[in-house]
Amino acid sequence: PFGASCAASPYGDFSRVPDRESCTVDVALPNMACSEACPIKVRSALSKVAGVQQVDVDYESRSATVEAVYPACSSDGFEEMMENLYARGYRARVVSARSGFTQPVP
Repeated sequence: PFGASCAASPYGDFSRVPDRESCTVDVALPNMACSEACPIKVRSALSKVAGVQQVDVDYESRSATVEAVYPACSSDGFEEMMENLYARGYRARVVSARSGFTQPVP
């Protein structure tokens, strides 16, 4: 009805996200409003996505860094991460994504 395709995601266009063996994703969480419970909820929402290995949440910068492997490192994985955050009330967006991990994952 609004000129959007039925296949368009309400969370962003992840159609060009390449499938990667491993990735690091930076997520902005501009409306994260609590310093104790919110990071736990964000970590929980992101950790439910298959392939997510580690989630670091920084309340001060209202951001999260996700280190993951496939299938989280795919367009469907990105979609699921955003969907899980939106379902918990966070208006998240992917700021950047790159291949590999920032730090070694235990």
